This record gives sequence, structure tokens and C-alpha cells, in this order.
Amino acid sequence: MNQRLPLSQHLSAVFKRLPSNVGPNDAVLMVLSFADEEVQTRDFACQEWLNDLRGAYYLDDAEAVKKFIGNRFTHLLADVDKSSLGKYYSPTGGIRLTRELLHGILLPSDLILDLCVGCGAFAFGFNGNDFYGHDIDPIAIQILRKMGFPNMTQQNSLACAGRAALNLPDGKRVLIVGNPPCNDRTSKNRRGTKVQTSFAFDKRIEDRDLGIAFMRTYFLVQPRAVAVLHPFSYVLKRSLYQKLLRKDKQHFGYRLQDCVVFSSRAFATHGANAFPYVAALWTPRDLKAFDENRSQPLLTSEQILEEHQQLLQKNFRVAEIEEDKVTAFEIPFCPANYRTIDDPTCHINKYADSRLSNIGLYQYNFRDLNSLLSNGNLTSKRGNTVAVNLEADGKELFSYCALNAIKRHWRAGKKPFDFILGNLSPIYPTALINSPLKIACLVDAYFANEPKFQPGMARLRPWINSLAKTQPTDQLLMHFAEFLNGEDTVDREALRADASPLVKQAVSALR
Repeated sequence: MNQRLPLSQHLSAVFKRLPSNVGPNDAVLMVLSFADEEVQTRDFACQEWLNDLRGAYYLDDAEAVKKFIGNRFTHLLADVDKSSLGKYYSPTGGIRLTRELLHGILLPSDLILDLCVGCGAFAFGFNGNDFYGHDIDPIAIQILRKMGFPNMTQQNSLACAGRAALNLPDGKRVLIVGNPPCNDRTSKNRRGTKVQTSFAFDKRIEDRDLGIAFMRTYFLVQPRAVAVLHPFSYVLKRSLYQKLLRKDKQHFGYRLQDCVVFSSRAFATHGANAFPYVAALWTPRDLKAFDENRSQPLLTSEQILEEHQQLLQKNFRVAEIEEDKVTAFEIPFCPANYRTIDDPTCHINKYADSRLSNIGLYQYNFRDLNSLLSNGNLTSKRGNTVAVNLEADGKELFSYCALNAIKRHWRAGKKPFDFILGNLSPIYPTALINSPLKIACLVDAYFANEPKFQPGMARLRPWINSLAKTQPTDQLLMHFAEFLNGEDTVDREALRADASPLVKQAVSALR
């Protein structure tokens, strides 16, 4: 007879091997009923699976089982459920960072509130205080109550902004924690598994980005502090930062006091390109006014802009998170140290425009480096694109060939800041635009996108010929002109071999 195994040490295998007729929600509820032999279910398949489970395992550590479910439940969900509602795993190291940010603020008498509590990852991290959780998912709330958390409410928190609407007890100081969903509810992902979602919103906090809406909801509760995980882009990008501070005439009255940057690789699923997340601490701007229940100071647009510029000059702590392990990097990250294409002195347009290209060449629009790497192709078709025009100096063409080089040759390595750069606009590639390497970049881009260049060859070919006459010592340029003129003496692959390694090396140096 086989000896039974300890359940808490084999939960990953148990949930990976669920039979097709047992759903993850039912399986979790059954595992939480493991010790109660009298619990029966009307579903024969679930009951049979539970009976088999009890025959193979014994309950060695009930708390470990609960913590596993609290942190890992989202692994069991279908991708459509995770991506559409933003229900992703909260790394225990991130929860640890939020506790550290609250050091010196958190009191034993404080009420801890999580408005998108999921299956309670933060509830386990803050189990010394009264913990209140809200979630739109009734199954999540059922699971939490089964795990012994009493103050759990199924509710759409985005439609119930404010303490009264959330039925919070009077006279308690509130601190907010959590990992809010941070996705555009109106978009679809490339895999097609994300569906557009519709929610009822309190008009004071509504935004297409659910993370922005949740942050505004947090501020309307008027907590002593908000310590949550959210994208670093909310700090780096001025438009998002402005959204956090106010909506229309509504000022939320909170400021970023501290944050630690970490990679999205800390999450179980993060997409192809890692991007920066933060454990962030937001506090009232004027603590004295907060303590005296007075209004927070209002900021003008100019003050918000000035504050954002000051944030970009800050040194941000950076850490690596692996499960519950947090390793701090010695060197901080300062956004101001990186000159991007948004800089007024080197601006390259990345947003769609209505212009027609005089060579029929276009660049798909993009938001930041990760967006460029994913979707920022050159194309000969209009639509969500930026026109690439050929002028006498070729500056615009060289610029977008340089961006194409970044898109194709950027390879994020293990440098600590590689993942952070994904949320910035691309670093301005000076070497590929303002030096002899610009010819190598043009050649490299041409051969990688040859069909897209064809509509403009009637204008591009004579321009290259004219350029070659002014620079007769540039062998690469001369051979490229000869190739475009159809001369058989020029080998296509040899031409590419002369250009591409130089371009790859220059792109690598940008990191």
C-alpha cells in the first residue's frame, strides 16, 4: 500500500493534474474542505476527485495550503479570465516590500483595506491587523471566507468610491494595500484571449486604465497611506502621472513618497518583454491637514509638470524579486540619465499622424520601447502610422531606420536596468542618425523591409545616387547605390554582411 504524501508540499502537482471535468474554482474549494470528511458535493466528479485526493495525501499544514491558494490561485485560471480582469499573481516579495514601505506608519490599530483582494495574498502578509477585502469575483470571496477571513465583500469597488460606499467602520485609520489590475479595459491582447470588459464606474474615478481608476478610488477613501504594486509608467509618463493627481477638477491630494522598482518577471506571467513595476508608497501631501480633516492643497497644471520633472531627477531603488526573496541592486535608477527620442532637442514623432509619405513608407505608432519592440514595424500601408518622408538631408528617413534597427536588434540582457528602459521612449540613437553609421542603418533597414521600400524607389534611388556622388569615399554607400541601380557586381548578402554587424553593435551600445 502506497504511503500518503503531505498535501502542502505537492499542491503544484495536484492542481496541474486536474481532470478535465473538475474546474479550478471547485478544486480550490474542495482542497479547503480537505480536513472535513463530512463535506459532500452534489457534483459527482468533484466528490470523486476529492476522495481520490484524500486517499493519496494527508493534510500536514493547513496554513501553508491557504497561503499557497492565496498566492497561486491565478495560475489555475484560464488566460481569458486573467488578462481581461487583470487577475494576476502577487509575488510575495512584492508584498514584503509594501510592508517595509509602511514601516513607521503602520499601527496595530490600523484597518488594512484591499479593494481587489483576489484570493488574499495581501491578507496573509498583513494578518496582524483588521483586514477588509473587496473583490468583484464572488468565487474569490467565497474562497477567502472558506479560509477564515470574515471581512470580505463581493463588490465592484470602482462603482463604490469613498468610505461610506465601502461600508468601512467609523473611527478607524485606514491603510490601503494591494495589487490592482492595471490594464486597458478597452483593448485586446495579441493572443486574442483578452476581451473588452465593461464596468460600472463612479464618475469621479473612471478611466480606461483600470489601474488608474483603482488608484483614484484608493485616494477617495482618504487613507493614511497607500502601499501597492503598480506599473512604474504611472511615475515615468507625465500623462499618467497627471491622471493620478487629478481628474477634471477633482484633486486627489496624494503624492509619491517612496517606491522600489522591480521587474515584471517577478509575476508568474508578464508577456514577452519585461517592464518595470514598483512597490509604491503614496501619502497625503499635507499630513497636518490630513490629521485635522482639512482639504489637501490643489495643484495647477504647471505645478504638476514641475513636480513630474523633479521626479525624473530622482534616484529610484531597484530590486530583483524571486518568490519571497528580495535582492537590492547597489546602483539606483535615474530617468534623467537617459536621453530619449522625446527630448525636445532630438524629437522623433511616435504617434500616428494624417500625413502622406512622399516615398510610401510609414512607421506604426508606439508608446515606449516595449511597444516599439512588439508592434513598431515599418510598413507601406497607412493606418495607426507615422509618415516617413524623404527630404534633402534624409534626417527623417535615417531616424526611422534607426528605430527599426532598435526594434530588430535590441536584445535585453541581464543589465539591471534593461527591463526599466522598456517603459521609456527609446534612447535617442545618436550613432545611427548623426554619424557615418546612418548609411549602414539605412542599408540594414532596407534589406529587412525591402518590399515596404518599393513604392518609394522612384524617389529614393536618385536620392541615394546623388548622396553617393557627394561622398565618394563611403564604400558602403557607393555599393548600395550600385545595387539599387541593378549592377550585377554587387552581392546582396555581402552588402548586408557589411552593414548589419555595425548596426547591431551600435544598438547593443545603447543599453
